Amino acid sequence: MDEPSDTAGRRARGRPRAEPKSGDMPTEEQILEAAGEVFAEFGFGGASTREIARRAGLRQPSLYHYFPNKAAMLTVLIERAGEGSLAIFRKIDALQAPAAVKLYRAAYLESRMLAGWPDYLKVICQLPELRQPRHVHFIEIRDRIIAWYQKTIADGVAAGEFRTVDPLFVGWLINGANEAIFDQAPITPRLDPESHARAVAGFVLNAVLGDPRQFDSIVVAADLSGGD
Repeated sequence: MDEPSDTAGRRARGRPRAEPKSGDMPTEEQILEAAGEVFAEFGFGGASTREIARRAGLRQPSLYHYFPNKAAMLTVLIERAGEGSLAIFRKIDALQAPAAVKLYRAAYLESRMLAGWPDYLKVICQLPELRQPRHVHFIEIRDRIIAWYQKTIADGVAAGEFRTVDPLFVGWLINGANEAIFDQAPITPRLDPESHARAVAGFVLNAVLGDPRQFDSIVVAADLSGGD
């Protein structure tokens, strides 16, 4: 039987691997990388723990000493992916800077991070299973990302930095621009993270900026602000 448990979460570390692989990556990390590749190639429903174990260099029973089932592996991968964006926002929030600087810096750093992800992670973020109740945390993470952009844009509108726009709608547009990275992953060459990030952040700032003449000075201030 391929999946002995439906309970998400990780078990304590257990048996050593059956066929050690080269490199210093911990066993759990090799399992997650193998799982991501299998999910991207076969979809969640078509992925088997047998194939994940094979790619990780483990016997299948040993896999369950690290994760109870493949749903737990997907949960960890998605939570890590979302935490990357939220960590960026926490650092940006600590800056003493205008909303326009924060918006550009956040859009730049998040887009650069996403463009640099391995292709398998971009693909699995589009899995239809992530819209199911068992993966409600994925929707919650997405909503927190959109809410951060919404608040930052609302602050900029209130301060007169941005023209009058619907902050929630613009937040969704930014999220959609970033999710386009996931759509392209299987069919296009790997994006250059730096140039992609500059393009997305520039588009976002130009879309809301009240005085376009301020664009260059805001980009310079954002580049000097840190937050990464």
